[in-house]
Amino acid sequence: MTSQPDFLRHARTTLATMAALGAALLAGCGDHAAPIDTAADQQPATKLSPADQIARGRYLARAADCAACHTSAQGAPFAGGVELASPFGTFYGTNITPDKDHGIGKWSADDFYKALHDGVAPDKHLYPAMPYTSYRGLSRGDTDAMYAYLMQLKPVAVANRPHDLSFPYNMRVTLPGWNLLFLKDQLPDASTGQTPPWQRGRYLSNA
Repeated sequence: MTSQPDFLRHARTTLATMAALGAALLAGCGDHAAPIDTAADQQPATKLSPADQIARGRYLARAADCAACHTSAQGAPFAGGVELASPFGTFYGTNITPDKDHGIGKWSADDFYKALHDGVAPDKHLYPAMPYTSYRGLSRGDTDAMYAYLMQLKPVAVANRPHDLSFPYNMRVTLPGWNLLFLKDQLPDASTGQTPPWQRGRYLSNA
């Protein structure tokens, strides 16, 4: 059994390691922090017809390159399985088709927004390998459009592959602490500007 001093030392080491990980993820992104907000021309989903909302969601899913992490080379679209190697182990892209057992078929639009905005799925905290620290800047209208697009795809019954992470990164219990330290309502900007094209570019680049 681990003694209390050993446990405390281990906890401090874990938090320090997670802090270093977060710093590494955020490094090199510029040093001008600005609040996350939406571009001036972002249209709320409530003003779109169902067909237009799905079309917008398709556009946003392509702009975000969701397939890169959620579609394997030989797999069905958005059925997961992509290997994402990192110094901390291997992550595997998840199934985001509307399959009710293995995908997001049981998720509500609120669940989808919370996953992208807070990194919290209905059953667990997500690792920041899924870049919710950036997706946090997406407007609710845009996340609803992406949800509408994904939910009209063909469900694919492919089970998610567990992440293969080394200790202590395999401990999801540390993720709320990581979020407390590093999940912010702002992202560094690489340039400055106020024009509508700059605002739109900032939104697409950051979020």
